Amino acid sequence: MKAPSFRQGTSIQLNGACSSPQKIQCQIQVCGDICEEQAAHHRRGSGLRCRVPAQVLHADIDAFPALKVIVDYKPANPDDTLSVVTEKYDILHAIREAENHAHSAFAAAIAVQWAFDDVILDVKNQAKAQFGPDSDQVAALGQKKKSERKSRSRGSKPAT
Repeated sequence: MKAPSFRQGTSIQLNGACSSPQKIQCQIQVCGDICEEQAAHHRRGSGLRCRVPAQVLHADIDAFPALKVIVDYKPANPDDTLSVVTEKYDILHAIREAENHAHSAFAAAIAVQWAFDDVILDVKNQAKAQFGPDSDQVAALGQKKKSERKSRSRGSKPAT
């Protein structure tokens, strides 16, 4: 099944999916798959918030070494000189490296959160086993005492 695609700039509201102290609705800016024709159409000065499609970016990166060996390259536009292109290429690689580190840090943060959640669940179970399900210690950990739980009411059977 193909994932749904969204137009550039489509905003999705996730009510209650994220929690924040200010209880602000979380928004995700969704950029759908942009085909090469759309990317070519929106090239210069468009201010796109979406990534350049992977195929286009790889082709751009592959073109850079070829540009470096062209001896008589002298563009009319000063923004297209080899020194400017080299600077942008270096920035691209530095940013991609930083992005990889950020992804690693994000994954590590998620792993630490789950590990902390697991250990707290173990602590709660251990407190129940050590002090009993109706103890103040269990209540201090944020769980209800067994005596405070509402018993299930059984409904009478309907007459047949």
